[in-house]
Parts: sequence; C-alpha cells; structure tokens
Amino acid sequence: RTMNVRPLSEAEAPNIHRMVEELAQVAGVPKPEVCISEINIPNAFAYGRTSKSGHIAITRPILGLLDYDELRAVLGHEMGHVKHNDMAVTAAASVVPMICYYIALAFLFSRGDDNGGGIIIGIFGYVAYLIGQRLVLFISRTREYYADAASVEFGNRPAALVSALYKLSYGAARCSEQTINDVN
Repeated sequence: RTMNVRPLSEAEAPNIHRMVEELAQVAGVPKPEVCISEINIPNAFAYGRTSKSGHIAITRPILGLLDYDELRAVLGHEMGHVKHNDMAVTAAASVVPMICYYIALAFLFSRGDDNGGGIIIGIFGYVAYLIGQRLVLFISRTREYYADAASVEFGNRPAALVSALYKLSYGAARCSEQTINDVN
C-alpha cells in the first residue's frame, strides 16, 4: 500500500509481461503477477510470501530510463528474488531481532522494586538486537548478490545489469534532487 502498487495489465505493457513470462519459464517458477507503482523513483521490487504468490513491481519512471536489455536484466534480478523466496527469508530473519528489541524495551523500562536483573536482561536483549540487525543486513546483501547472479543465469548479460543498476542509482539521485528543488 505504501508503494501505491496496482496490477499492470497485459494490454498496458505486453513487452513487460512477455519478459516476465520468459524469465519465469527459465527460472522454473509460476509467472509472478506484474504490477506498477506510481511513485516517482525509478525502481523495481519483488514481494509476496512464496515463489508461488510472487509479485514483481516496477515504478513508472523505470520505463523511460532503461532500454530493453537493461529492463530485462532488472526483471531477472527480481525474478531471482521470487525464485529463491527471498521475501520470506528476509521476513523470517527480521523477526528475531525485533523480538530481542521488544524484550530489551520491556526490561529496560520496567519499574519494579528490584530491577537490577531486568536491566541486565534488557542490555543483553539490546545487544542481541544489534547483532541480529547486522545479520539481517548481511543476509539481505547476500540475497542481492544471489539475485544478480540469477539474472545472469536466466540469460541476461552482466553488462546490461550493471548499466541498469548505474542508471537506477543515478536516476534515484536525480529524482531526489528534483524533489528537493520542487519543494524549494
């Protein structure tokens, strides 16, 4: 909801649906639902619980920014996330640090008569939260590398993926500058 996503019909974007269908066949997964996000930053992302309920979304600015090979490489990257169930892996990994965080809050701010033990548990909970967050970041970064490799495995040229990632990074920075300039 926060990304303002809606389904993208085949009539609106037959080439994108064809690319996603081809990539899904190569990946050996059901074709994910193709969606579009009306935010002003060029990007693409995958979401869903499993590869069987996967969605691939693109934002409108990506369409004017990338050429065919670059867009296919980016869609291949997102298909890699779908194939490897990265959405579920990341969500599952994120649960443990959040539990530790709430344990830390509960014990650090409890107001009992003898709170010495609670403070120690709270500190351990907070340290476990920080370590857990680092592990989530490591898992997330590793999943990104695997998605890049999957895009190449699905038949995309590495140069197209590199070019697309550069354009997306530069495009996002330009959008940020534009947004700042528009506000001022």
